[in-house]
Amino acid sequence: STDIPIRISILKQIKINQIACGVGHVLILTDNNLIYSWGRFYKQENKKDKEKSSTYGDYPIPQLIESLSNESIIKISAGNNHSMAITELGELYTWGEGIYGQLGHGVNNNEQYPKKVEYFYNKFKIIDCIGGATHTIVLTEEGYLFGWGQNDKNQLNLGKIEFVNQPYLLLIYEFDNNLTIDEY
Repeated sequence: STDIPIRISILKQIKINQIACGVGHVLILTDNNLIYSWGRFYKQENKKDKEKSSTYGDYPIPQLIESLSNESIIKISAGNNHSMAITELGELYTWGEGIYGQLGHGVNNNEQYPKKVEYFYNKFKIIDCIGGATHTIVLTEEGYLFGWGQNDKNQLNLGKIEFVNQPYLLLIYEFDNNLTIDEY
């Protein structure tokens, strides 16, 4: 252990365009639209009774997210234990912890690998995303704000609903396309 910062040799020749951090993991987006990640990851294992149980592991060095290497990724984001990526076509991929529905796939399962959020396919183009602790918010090119995941503190403004596991329309905006969620 050392108090002196050390260079991560695998990233030595890579130009980083964006960084996103969760509680236990880091994502980077490179200038050639590749995503690397390190830290905690979630996986699914099948038990004998076919129920899924969640376990996790740790990657101490950056790993290329190979399943997205053929996509043109333009934006990344991270929640506490989940990750998001937006493609140039406006498609959204999510992965990681999903026990509160924060991945938006209609179930409360963890996903070890990026999975497209099918709800938006051929309907909306995602232009921005942000992860909360256990929820996700996205903004579409059409001016719609969607959210899903845990709502125990009314962070999705859904009243007494504790969680939703698929995109839920929160607001419709007329906005300047140059703004991002952080600027509202």
